[in-house]
Amino acid sequence: MKITKLIILLLVIGLLTKCTYPSVKNFLIKQKYDDKINHVVDMENSRLRKAGLINLHEKITRSGNNSFVVGIVVFEKGRYIKLHLVLDARESIEVIYAYQNKIKKYKLLLPDSPEFNQLSKYLVGKQDYVENMPRK
Repeated sequence: MKITKLIILLLVIGLLTKCTYPSVKNFLIKQKYDDKINHVVDMENSRLRKAGLINLHEKITRSGNNSFVVGIVVFEKGRYIKLHLVLDARESIEVIYAYQNKIKKYKLLLPDSPEFNQLSKYLVGKQDYVENMPRK
């Protein structure tokens, strides 16, 4: 009788652990990159305002509260962060921020640059973390 209860208990614990592990792992990965992502999103908000693509009252966010939701992909432990933003039905923006070790800052790479195109090809399938990206 005690052995049966022990086996059932172990099975329940195993099942609960298996069910919650992916969400716990994703949460921990998200926390690992939060500061880097938030910094890059702030930089992109400033850039978009200066370019006149969004006004002072608008902003891109990770949550989408009355603003534009940005899709985020992190590569190589935060060295590269790709942002995907849909402004309206006709216009979307995709940029990559690349961390520069020498100056300890992220550098913006725009889609029309050769570096962006080369890096996009190189990074395919190498993502460490994905947030809010639409399914293709």
